This record gives sequence, C-alpha cells and structure tokens, in this order.
Amino acid sequence: MRRTSIITGMIAGLGICQLLPAQVFSSRVYNEEKGLSRNFIFSITQNTDGVLELGTEKGLVNFNGDKFTNYGVSNGLAEDQVSCVYAATNGVTWLGHFQKGISCISNGVLSIIDSTQRTAGRITAIAEDKYGNIWAAPAGKGIVRVDRNSRKIDFPGDSTGTYDVLLFDGLGRMI
Repeated sequence: MRRTSIITGMIAGLGICQLLPAQVFSSRVYNEEKGLSRNFIFSITQNTDGVLELGTEKGLVNFNGDKFTNYGVSNGLAEDQVSCVYAATNGVTWLGHFQKGISCISNGVLSIIDSTQRTAGRITAIAEDKYGNIWAAPAGKGIVRVDRNSRKIDFPGDSTGTYDVLLFDGLGRMI
C-alpha cells in the first residue's frame, strides 16, 4: 500500500512538471546599427551607477540599458583605442589605452592622466587598492600608481615586468 502511494505520487509529480512552463531566457544583440561604436570590445566593467562601460577600438562606450554614449579623442580621451576599463569605488572610471597611457572620466569630465613614454604602450590591467589609489600595468614597464588625490603618476619598483592582472588580497596587499 505504501509503495503504491509513493509510486502514484511520483507519477503525479512528473505530470505536474510537464504542465509547468520552462524558464525562458531572452537575449538581444547590440552592434553598430544599434549605437555601439564598434562590434569588438576589449574590456567591460559596470560603474557604481550600474552603467556598463565598454573599452573598444573606437573609445569608451557607456550603455545604460537603453542607449549607448560614445566617448573618444574628440571628447578628451588620450586616444580612441581603450584596452582596459576599471570602475573605481569613488565613481571614477579609469581607462588604459593601447599607445597613449591612461585617461579617466569623473562626473562626465574626461581627463588625460598620463600619455608620456613611461606609460606609452598597451595598459594591460588597472586595479584599486584599499586606500583608493589606482594601479596600472603598462606592458613591459612594470606597474605605476596613480595617487587618488593628486592623480600624479608614481613609478614604484620593477620597471620591466609585464603584468596581465593586478589583484589585491583582503589586507590590501598586491598579489
């Protein structure tokens, strides 16, 4: 009797599962026709306002869920090609370029931080330490630190290494 009710319950459960709708996922394709400046994206981050920020070969592209806003040299970037994007906790977005260093955007204002020979070349990574300082890795030139207040570049330590990723542990130490 008990075995029959278990089997009956299992069969009824299977029947109910077939009646339930499956979860449906939708997707949208965004491309140049939809406002994206280029179809190739090098880097993606999400800023503190929830806006997606995309590093492309034609500059920074912001996507708020409805529309794209494109930024390039004509808006104040050091160059159009953006190799990496990092959204800092203070709301500033940091951009690494392929040839001309580092730019940032804060409250809608774009600034060139450094485009000298020391940071020229592809910026491969950008990260933030627990004090709010920004660290960047220009390929083959070690790491550089951008002071959170003055936005001046400091060149600590090794000046020849190549780093693809910059990470900090829970104590704020670079690993």
